[in-house]
Amino acid sequence: SLNDAILTTINAGISVAVAAGNNNGGDACSYSPSSATGVMTVGASTSSDALASYSNIGSCLFTFAPGSLIPSAGYSSDTAEVTMSGTSMATPHVSGAAA
Repeated sequence: SLNDAILTTINAGISVAVAAGNNNGGDACSYSPSSATGVMTVGASTSSDALASYSNIGSCLFTFAPGSLIPSAGYSSDTAEVTMSGTSMATPHVSGAAA
């Protein structure tokens, strides 16, 4: 399973950060890979440091990071930018800090 593969990675000494998911307050422990043992599961916060309404929550969360209205790369050209929201936008903040 995905969780088993992640556990093998963690046991090899590699840190793993994963998105909590965007199920509007769903329990992150009910989804993979956010339920994997030892991962840094990341929920999303807003620019005012409040819980983002779309972010999953629960005891599996390691932390929250900014995930709302994040500038990101677009695909329409080499210089395209888009603004995105989600726990997948929050997770790189944590993986960068862990690195």
